[in-house]
Formats: sequence, C-alpha cells, structure tokens
Amino acid sequence: MGAVEFIICHAEVTLAFVEAKKIPEVLKTFPKAGEYLKTIVRFGKVTPEQKEQCEGFGVAIHSWEEFLSVGDDKQFELPLKKKSDICTIMYTSGTTGDPKGVLISNNSIVTLIAGVHRLLGSVDASDVKLLIEDIRELKPTILCAVPRVLDRIYSCLQRKISAGGFLKSKLFSLAYAYKLRNMKGGKKHPEAYPLSDKIVFSKIKQGLGANVRIILSGAAPPTPHVEAFLKVVTRRSSKINSLSIPQGLVI
Repeated sequence: MGAVEFIICHAEVTLAFVEAKKIPEVLKTFPKAGEYLKTIVRFGKVTPEQKEQCEGFGVAIHSWEEFLSVGDDKQFELPLKKKSDICTIMYTSGTTGDPKGVLISNNSIVTLIAGVHRLLGSVDASDVKLLIEDIRELKPTILCAVPRVLDRIYSCLQRKISAGGFLKSKLFSLAYAYKLRNMKGGKKHPEAYPLSDKIVFSKIKQGLGANVRIILSGAAPPTPHVEAFLKVVTRRSSKINSLSIPQGLVI
C-alpha cells in the first residue's frame, strides 16, 4: 500500500484537494480508497478523462471554481469547536514503514499563534528602505527574512563599507578574506581572526544591532556569498539556517 492510499484510508479522508499533477497518484488508490474518498477538488480544470475515471469509481471531481460555486446560494453555521478537538493530522514521510500520523489539536495551533505574537510582538510597517536603521534600533537577537531581504541587507552594508573610503574598504576586504579562509579551514569563529572582530567587523555588528545570534532564511537558502558574509561579520554565536516549510507546532 502506498503512502497516499494509506493516509486516505487511515484518516478516513472523504474530501481531498489535489493539484493537477497529483491527480493520477490519487486515482491509483482506487478502488480501496473509494471506501472513504467521495470528492476530489482539483486546482485547475478537470479533464473529461479524469471525470470519467472518477465517476467509474463513484467519486465526484470538481475544479476549484466549480467547488466554490456550490455554496454560492447556501448559508452554513460553523459547528462550535473545543480546544481539545483535532484540527489536523500531520503524517511522516513513511520512509521506514507506513506513515505515522501526529494528531494536532486546535489548542496546539492557537498556542503556536499566541507564542509567535508574544515573541515577536507587532511592529507597524514603514519604509522598507529603512530596514537597516530599524534593525539597528530594535537590536534583534533572532532575524527572520527571505533571501531577497538578506540580499538587501548585504547590499546596504556593502555600500556603507565602500563609503568609508579606499583605505577602510581595502582593510575590510583583507580582513574578510583572511577570516573566511580560516573558517573554511576548520577554525571556529572566535579563533578565525579575533583581532578583526574588534577592529574591523565591530561596526558591521552594530549595523545589525549587535545582538543577532540566529539568522533564519525562510522559503529558500540564502545566496552563498551573502551567507558567507553574514557568518564572517556577525557575532561569534550567530548561526544561519534556511527553512523551506513552516515548522514548530506544539504537539
């Protein structure tokens, strides 16, 4: 039994939202999955062949637009939910056997959202061009950004370095190259070139608020040269991690 078929049957899924290229994979789960799955909603147009296939298994298939139109003239009252009610089941990949389902309650989701609000608070939007100034003022310890924002931070810091004149710019380049080479050679951040941290890179650290210890790059890994730059010039305990999916539910 494949992972998709197992999950449909195990969770007793009656309605599935499926992207176009995954429709064949779902159809392979029939006839067994047909005991539970009764409706498929495809993101995009439904082909006549897919409609015929699904009808042959006694399953209705709709495009997203068709699905939305079904409730146009209807009013529904949402049922009351308890905090302890299951909100979703998150399955593992099943690489070492059948996928394992983790039950995630409404309380877990609400706790996650409340925790983010408590940790990050609320900051009113302003001019994105003043990002570096905002960072310097707020002095974050954890910096979360997409690669493009990290690129903007890098470019802004590079302009400030260049504005210091030829001598300072040259000194920075030499110190940066030396420390980067030492780090690539296996030396830890504090031992790579401690003198440069005090004399050369201290201004850069101040530009990032001086307190950054973790940088999270969301959606994709940061540009390699930007990642290397931030690892060299930030404080000794800084780490740069990339996340491609939302994580951190309280389970």
